[in-house]
Amino acid sequence: MAGRDNSGMELILNPDSIKMNRDHEIFSKPVKYALIFAITVMLFSCSFFAGCSIQDPENISGISDGNGSQVSGEETVAESSAEETMTQEEPTDDSDENEEGSFRLFVHYINVGDGECILIKPAGGPVMLIGAGSDSSEQVVINYLKNEGIEKIDYLVLTTPRPDIIGGADALLYSFDVGEIYAPAVGNDDASFDDLFAALRDKDKKPVFIKAGTEIDMGPEITADVIAPFSRKYDNLGNYSIVIYLKYNLRSFIFTGDSEWQLQREILSKGIYPDADLIKISGKAGINSLAPEFLDAVTPDAAVISLRRSDDGRLPSGDVIKNLEERNVRILRTDQQGHIIAASDGQVIRYNVDGIEGEDNWWDY
Repeated sequence: MAGRDNSGMELILNPDSIKMNRDHEIFSKPVKYALIFAITVMLFSCSFFAGCSIQDPENISGISDGNGSQVSGEETVAESSAEETMTQEEPTDDSDENEEGSFRLFVHYINVGDGECILIKPAGGPVMLIGAGSDSSEQVVINYLKNEGIEKIDYLVLTTPRPDIIGGADALLYSFDVGEIYAPAVGNDDASFDDLFAALRDKDKKPVFIKAGTEIDMGPEITADVIAPFSRKYDNLGNYSIVIYLKYNLRSFIFTGDSEWQLQREILSKGIYPDADLIKISGKAGINSLAPEFLDAVTPDAAVISLRRSDDGRLPSGDVIKNLEERNVRILRTDQQGHIIAASDGQVIRYNVDGIEGEDNWWDY
């Protein structure tokens, strides 16, 4: 006869070894009772040492999970242990965060064709706009700024009173809350200039005429220094340009306005050597837009040229392109790549051409 104890062990009992009949008993009653007692003790011992325990069936039947269903005691313990393990050991997953989450300075070179409009946007800091583009590109600028969530322009820097830099300024004054307006101390006999001052009167705004030595507050860790102009009299309108040197920890940018060789050489003559990672080439990169010695002082890794696509090939100047290529400066052009964004964490600069912050087409240089 085969039997199974609570431990799962199979016990073999040979009927012949314990056969009893009325006519002939192999064992006497005392021996028989002793044998039965020994077998009982053996079965109980097996159950005990196998770790089996006798439980109240009511305690095994199930425990409410709080939702009205019943789960066994073992399932409850297992699930509780699993929850504790997940709570204690589950790593924080930051993979869904914006790739540029640590970058707190964004510089947008907006594609306005011929002209200049540069959005400088530190995370949580004041917004600066260098140039406003022309009349024909004012809606491009307005839409771009609104898409970036801009409601206030803290600093509007009109680097020089040329139509392709101030032409869209009147529309900005009517479309946004504008704080300080910086300009050089020179005017221009042009309709765009008249439109700008009409908007300034309507908004009860007065421009602040600034020159070299002015510091613009861009928040912690970011400095914006005006390094030109120096004089109130130049022989070329472009040389009145406000030139700004922007620095964020180890990385730096220079914005040259419409400056030409005369002003750039004057900057060097004052002992200012604005080493920068990224340079905005003056104007539309015409032949006089970049003095070679100024380029050598800046030593940029990359250069941005803002211009409209040209069929005659006059712009950008072949000499300017040659000087940049000979110095292994990477050239970025709005007529070829559209809007250009540079992002920095103060350690490196990353670039995104014709894209939007947060998309996966950033690249390093």
